[in-house]
Amino acid sequence: MVQYWFGIWSYQIVWEWNYPKLLLHILAPVMLFIMADLAFPDFEVGRKYDLKDYFYKNRRWFFGAAILYFIFDTLSVSTVLYPGQWVTLDNGFRVLGTAMMFAASQRKDHRSQAILAILGFLALTVFIFIYNTDPLQRLIFGRTASLEVFNYLSVAISVLAGLALTTGLDALSRMIQHRDEIKTYWVHTLWVFTVLMLLIQFWIGFWDYHVTVDWTYPRFVLMLLMALSTLLIASMLVPDFKDKDNLDLRVYFYKSRRWLFGFSAFYLLAALFAKSQFVIQQEISSLNLGFRYFGVILVLSAAMVREHRWQAAIAILTFLLLAVFVAVFNTKPLLLLHI
Repeated sequence: MVQYWFGIWSYQIVWEWNYPKLLLHILAPVMLFIMADLAFPDFEVGRKYDLKDYFYKNRRWFFGAAILYFIFDTLSVSTVLYPGQWVTLDNGFRVLGTAMMFAASQRKDHRSQAILAILGFLALTVFIFIYNTDPLQRLIFGRTASLEVFNYLSVAISVLAGLALTTGLDALSRMIQHRDEIKTYWVHTLWVFTVLMLLIQFWIGFWDYHVTVDWTYPRFVLMLLMALSTLLIASMLVPDFKDKDNLDLRVYFYKSRRWLFGFSAFYLLAALFAKSQFVIQQEISSLNLGFRYFGVILVLSAAMVREHRWQAAIAILTFLLLAVFVAVFNTKPLLLLHI
């Protein structure tokens, strides 16, 4: 799915769009949506699931949608993007993918499915290495397209960031709605407000990357993982209150803290790497990096130490650290830097 989104940028060169071309172009992501919907069952609290049985039960529908995806993608590339160019290496990869998906839909034994899964992963990795390691950089209307690339790729990031913020606000709303049923814990509540502030900080801080000229597939994937980690952090804030065992938020916090702070540590480390490697034409101050390093140390220690006083101290320090960081680095207007 990430590969498809990244590759869609190539269609900017298509000028003569009509209804049949648009319909053909839309059918491929529709198949991806069906595949994503079939990938997992509708999980319910208190019910156990055997994903192996679910996989084999729904494999024909899943791989059938995958076959249609490859067919529609091949037709779209060879009729809309590069009309008449059917015999190409990238279409060869698509034919190979179609064949593997068909074989996977027919085979039910574990060994065949494992081999096909590994081969499919390797084939996609090779395809990405061949076609998606160059930066998305073009000349449009006489000027470089780095900002256009950023605007295009930021749509996916914004969707995840928006979902994360919505999830965080929903967590706070559910805490208020169920205030008479749950037993709150002030350390957990403080982390809820800290995470909400972090989500807003991520969204507004993402603008710094508009000066990144060389957007490559690995860089885009890293930014997606950062946005996904914010969504996972927000989803770990509050449990499903339908489960009567999760009404004590102190118990839930200590039970889930390693996942919560593990995702937080990944986000901070990824942001630290991205900020120091991707953002060009401006210097990253040592003070900025110092804040980030200190934040990583705090959340890692919170994941490892269970003691209440330590958790309380880390929660307060992290909240204050983020508040000072926002006050120092995010109170200036987002002035557009034209490239």
